Amino acid sequence: MDWLLAETLNFFKIPTVLYLHSQGFRDLRDRNPLFRTAARRLFSNASRVVCLSPRLYDDVSSLVEKEKVTFVANALLSEPNFPDQGKAEFAAQQRRVLFLSNLLPEKGIDTFVDLAIKYCHDSLDTVFDIVGPATYEFQIEKYRERVRSAGYERNIFFHGAQAGEQKWNILNSSSLLVFPSMLNEAQPLTIVEAFACGVPVIAYANGGIPDMIDSGTNGVLVEPGDSAGLLQAVKGALASTEWRLSAGRAASHSYELNYSRSRFRDAWGELLGQIRVERR
Repeated sequence: MDWLLAETLNFFKIPTVLYLHSQGFRDLRDRNPLFRTAARRLFSNASRVVCLSPRLYDDVSSLVEKEKVTFVANALLSEPNFPDQGKAEFAAQQRRVLFLSNLLPEKGIDTFVDLAIKYCHDSLDTVFDIVGPATYEFQIEKYRERVRSAGYERNIFFHGAQAGEQKWNILNSSSLLVFPSMLNEAQPLTIVEAFACGVPVIAYANGGIPDMIDSGTNGVLVEPGDSAGLLQAVKGALASTEWRLSAGRAASHSYELNYSRSRFRDAWGELLGQIRVERR
């Protein structure tokens, strides 16, 4: 459908912008000769191609020259009520670690539950909050039973799916977000949301995530699948209130610099202005 629309626009000489929000073009290109031919024509006819970050260009580098690519990061549909500096610093001084995603193995829920239980084996000074929907109730119950069997119901909490003000309240009260997804993520909005609330992020270095996290500054990157390294990163972050405060400020700065709605609006305004000039 996208290809047919693009062909129609090209026939009438109407400029088109391809806005890429996911990955997988390289795999499709390698598996399907028909897709490879259609994709090359689609990209060659586009006036511009917009990727979320430089690392994601590799996925389409065989389809479009870099000079034709513009990088515009994700922005949030609605922004939170930003915490004042005092509340942000108070949250950083707490010891609350958040998982915010669908409760799916590939999103890292098993990894997070194991991490929380192992941490609690050594110390009961931290609360672990798990927020997100599961496809079926029995899936949540499976994780609850693991926590009950370990005896840590007072440290590991399941909040279910949360949205709107409730979600922002949980984020604003968190000192860390852990994002252990094993998927080839493009630019997860969950990380953008955490940055908006001044919450540093510890994540596996998958997909475009290394373009978001400056390891040691606004969060920590861990090699994908290294659950022991993930636990050590969490322990290290929780051991230093000073680092959490500094990383929280850096997370807020990352949001303002790269992901705010004003930055998003300005980037698209500049791009569309360039295209208008080129058409004259």
